[in-house]
Order: sequence, then structure tokens, then C-alpha cells
Amino acid sequence: MLVRRSVALCDIIVTSWSPALHLSRKVTSCPVHCGPTVTSCPVLCFPTVTSCPVHCGPTVTSCPVHCGPTVTSCPVHCGPTVTSCPVHCDPTVTSCPVHCGPTVTPCPVHCAPTVTSCPVHCGPTVTSCLDHVVSVVMINGLASKPALQEVQVFRKRWLMLLLFVICSTCNAAHWVQFSIISNIVTRYYGVSTLAIDWTSMVYMAAYIPLVLPAAWLLDKKGLRLTLICGAIFMTAGSWIKVASVSPDRFYVAFIGQIFVGAAQIFILGVPARLAAVWFGPTQVSTATSIGVFGNQVGIALSFLLPPVIVGNHDSLEDIGKDLMKLYVGLAAGPSIILILILLNKNFLLLLASYGINVGVFYAVSTLLNQVLLLHFKNAQRDGGLIGLTMVLAGVAGSIIGGVVLDKTHKFKPTTMVVYCMALVGMVGYTFTLQLGYISLVFVTGAFLGFFMTGYLGIGYEFAAELTYPEPEGTSSGIMNAASEIFGVTFTLIAGEVLDHWGDLLTNLTLTGLLTVGLVMTVLIRGKDLRRQAASKPVVHPSELEMLNISSQGEV
Repeated sequence: MLVRRSVALCDIIVTSWSPALHLSRKVTSCPVHCGPTVTSCPVLCFPTVTSCPVHCGPTVTSCPVHCGPTVTSCPVHCGPTVTSCPVHCDPTVTSCPVHCGPTVTPCPVHCAPTVTSCPVHCGPTVTSCLDHVVSVVMINGLASKPALQEVQVFRKRWLMLLLFVICSTCNAAHWVQFSIISNIVTRYYGVSTLAIDWTSMVYMAAYIPLVLPAAWLLDKKGLRLTLICGAIFMTAGSWIKVASVSPDRFYVAFIGQIFVGAAQIFILGVPARLAAVWFGPTQVSTATSIGVFGNQVGIALSFLLPPVIVGNHDSLEDIGKDLMKLYVGLAAGPSIILILILLNKNFLLLLASYGINVGVFYAVSTLLNQVLLLHFKNAQRDGGLIGLTMVLAGVAGSIIGGVVLDKTHKFKPTTMVVYCMALVGMVGYTFTLQLGYISLVFVTGAFLGFFMTGYLGIGYEFAAELTYPEPEGTSSGIMNAASEIFGVTFTLIAGEVLDHWGDLLTNLTLTGLLTVGLVMTVLIRGKDLRRQAASKPVVHPSELEMLNISSQGEV
């Protein structure tokens, strides 16, 4: 770009001079203000000009400012005896380029007097430095803005993201399909409500022992094989549940739910890795949020479809027919890295606060039907719609949170605001239940879901920042494991409190846990963002003054 602009500028200047100074492209000398012994001192030269000095002393033979691609010497400020001195080099340095092409071996910006190669973000054996090179180009004595090289991306990245969203949606659609119609399923299979609650908690329980093998598979074998394994488990579990349509086959349905729950282990850790592999640095947070969006859509379907498809019939045979429709419709880490991540204090705080937030959401979702029936008779369909409202609001919150992170990169402030508003939503949900107005429960449920579910993608990206350069798949996998542990624990505790002391104390307990999580979030050091620091260009203090006036010298 510099060469093209130089040539164009040459054309304009040369053709606008007086006839005495009018030059053609064959002119090799264009002196201005030369000393008595200087033979060549042009200001603006064509690409074929080999000498282009400006304000040269009597003994300087070459001191060009704007040279074409064939010029072998293009210094900016030369001393009397220096033959080559491009941009901030010590006088004894023979080579100091700023922008290097793929075949250029030296790429230094600030060189010591005896250093011939000084790359900017290169390892000790790297000879080419194309990533994050600061551009300081002198034009008329002014410096241009620093520029970062763009990461090459492909259009089909959106197709890859869409395929993952569909896969994640199919898996999450099984999560609370039994819990949201617990009164019907307990009567059909003749089991306790605790057994029905375990069909939801098995998702969390299956995650705990298998998270590290799944993370290892993702890091070592890649996205494709990991998602194939998840799809195999999901399909097998779905068809096993089809065979459970009989009042004496609850154990078959439970086995199928275990398979589907195991499938999510290969799916939940993928969004951050998929975004890092396929998307550029300005779209990573948005892509991660859209990836989480698929899981939330699936949860929304698990709230919506069971109450709509399965009716509370007097005949068990009719219930079995509805269950068959539902089942058929749904039928399609390395230890060293773990130790390294667990040594990170900020990540441990985020891990606990994230687990608390997601665990509370799991408990609220699992017990939603039971809590509503305590205040509103025949509210099973309302329970499904409220759950759907929470998840859909969470989808919007997740996407908006990702866009905000991409625009601002303010990870801790964003996390704190979202967590604080989730706490406010939990307080509102707790007390609107006591008022007896189902419409208010819809409103507070949507508010709670917007911030509590919207926190998921933000937590993934914050963890990736705190644990860089560890793989994103491993950090997100560990966070999911923590959320499953907290989810099982909080659901069991909340279920016991609900049975003995009612829903008010249950929700107040969950509110207190969210308060603890908010305090942990406040204690995280927001400045320890390793991935952001690694992606910043290095600018020497001596260049700051030039960069402040760079707007006039923009290329």
C-alpha cells in the first residue's frame, strides 16, 4: 500500500510542477536542497529510482524517504556515514524491517546495536513474524497507526456452527422431559418424585466421571470425532427410551437417559473450542454465545414439548401412547492441564461462582413444576411455558452478552453486572410466587432466565481469558463439571427443603447461594486477562509520541 501510494503521489507532484521541473518516469534524479557535492537528491521517486535522498549532507550518497519495491536502501533519518537505517535502528544495525513477508527472515522492530534479527511475537526458532507486528511507517515525518494482521476465516464457519447448534439442541431436549410432567410420569411408571428428579440429575452425575476423558478427546482428536461420539450416545439413548413405553419399564427409560446424559459431555465443552478454531478474534465471544444458544433451545424444547404432547389422561394406555410420540419425536483432559488450571486462583473463584450460578438454575428448573403446583392448581402447562420463557430470554441474554464482550472486552465488569442482575431476578421470582399472580411469575422468570442463562457464554469466555494458553475445551469442560456437581447438590438440598419447609425457604436458600457466588466474582482480579495481553501489539515507549499524531500519517 505504501509503494502504491508513493507512486501515485509521485505522479501528482511531478505532473503539477512547472515545465522546467516536469519529469517523466525515466528521470532517475530529482534533487531538492542538495549540497554542492551531492549528485542525486530527489524527494518522490518512481519504483525504478535507485537513489532518493532528502536533505543530505555533502558526503551522503543515498538517503531516500519514499522508495519503490526495487530500491535496496530506504532509510528515514540517516547520519553522515550511515548507508541504511530504516525506522528506529541503531546506527550499526544493518537490517531492521518493520513489516516482513513470509519469506523474510528478519522481522525486528527495536534492535540492539549488534542484533541482526529481532522478531516481535516470535519464538526463538521462528524466522518469520507475521502475527501482531507493529507498523510504524514514516510519511512526511509522521507515524501511521499500528496495524494487526487479520486472521483468515472461511464462510463455512457459520455452517459448522449451525451443525453444532442442532446437535446441542437435540441433546438438551431430553433434560427435563420427565421432571416437567412429574405428576403424570410418577403415576404412569409408579415411581417416586425423587426417581423422576434423578432423570434430570443424571445429566449432571454422568458429567462428573467422564469430563476429563471427553476433554482429552476434544484436545487430542479434534471437534469432528468428539461430536460423532456425542451423536452416537445420544441416538442410542433416544431409541432405548422408545422401548420403555410400559408401566413396568421405568428402569429402561432411566438407562436411556443415562446414555443421553453421557452424550452431553462430548457437546457442552465444544462452543469455546469451535469459536477459537473457526472464528476471528473479533467474533470469538459471539460465536461462543451462539454455540451455547443451541443448548438453551434444547432446554426450551424440553420444557415446551412434554406438557403439550403428553396429556394427563385417566387411562394409562393413553399416557403410554403420548409418551411413545414424545420418545420417537426426540429420537435423532489431561491431568497435567487440570493441575495447572487448579493452581490459578482467579479461575478457582470463577469456577465456584459459575458452578453456583448454573447449579441454582438447574435446581430452579428441576423443581419448577413442583413449586408452581403449590401455588397454582392445574399449572403443569404454565410450568412448561414459564420454563420456555426463562430459556428463550436466556438465549437473548447469552447472545447480547457475547456481543458486548466482543465490543468492549470488559470481562469482569460484564460478569459482575450479569451475576448481580441474576441475583435480583432470583429475589423477584421468590416473592412473586407468594403473590399468587401467574403473570408476575412469567415476568420474573423471564428476567431471571435472561441473566442467569445469559451468564453461561460469558463464563466460558472469562475462563478462557484467565487460563490462557491452556486449551479452551479443557477449561470449559472443567467449568461444566463444576456446574453439574453444584447442580446435583443444590437440587437434592432444595428438594429436601421443599418437602419439609416449603418453597419460600427453598428459594431463599438458593438466593443466599447466589449471593456467595457474587462475592466470589468480585474477588476475581479482572486485570489478569492472559489471552487479551497476548494479542496486544508491543509498542516501544519511544514510539508513543509518534503514535499520538498518527492520524495525519495514516496509510
